Amino acid sequence: MKHFIQAIPACLLPFMLLGCVTMGDRVDVNRLFVHSDPPGAQVTLSSGEKGVTPCQFLLPTRGKAMVVIEKEGYEQQEVFVEAAPTLRSVVLSGLATGGGSPYPKEPVYEFKPNPIEVKLKRKENPAQ
Repeated sequence: MKHFIQAIPACLLPFMLLGCVTMGDRVDVNRLFVHSDPPGAQVTLSSGEKGVTPCQFLLPTRGKAMVVIEKEGYEQQEVFVEAAPTLRSVVLSGLATGGGSPYPKEPVYEFKPNPIEVKLKRKENPAQ
């Protein structure tokens, strides 16, 4: 029994060390959803990431991106996306600061627009 109790801290040590390493390396991300009508369009972000609609991407919380949506026989569309603080989080952040807290809360950011929903227009002469 004594050996069993002594082994518990040794088993828990790797988990405690891993937890310490990952805490400081946290990167906040948000999901960006892209839909097209018709589906199956190629999506390319300014960062180089690619997908086919319907699709989703994980982007840094305070990021921005140009999103290009294209499909053969249809006109290409571009959408600029930027993360902006939500109104609710800005109000709550102000209340926390005004309430005497020495630690103001960071606003929560979300992408605008999100989801991106585009209706692709057929090219007049797809042969060109």
